Amino acid sequence: PYATPSPPGEGLDHLGLEVADADETVARLLTLGATPAIPAWSEGTRYRIGFVQDPDGNWIEVQSRPASPNAA
Repeated sequence: PYATPSPPGEGLDHLGLEVADADETVARLLTLGATPAIPAWSEGTRYRIGFVQDPDGNWIEVQSRPASPNAA
């Protein structure tokens, strides 16, 4: 699903954003007209990642880190 017709180094593959909560952000983007691309999943204990497509078909990645156990 990540293949693009652009040669390496040319064109935009996707836009990635770090957000507070990947699941909430994906849900919000879907209500705003995005299309589901890849459901959110956990990348070990380091990240929660999900992909949507905007109305023009551009892929948007959102990722969040789990809250630090030391956070106040």
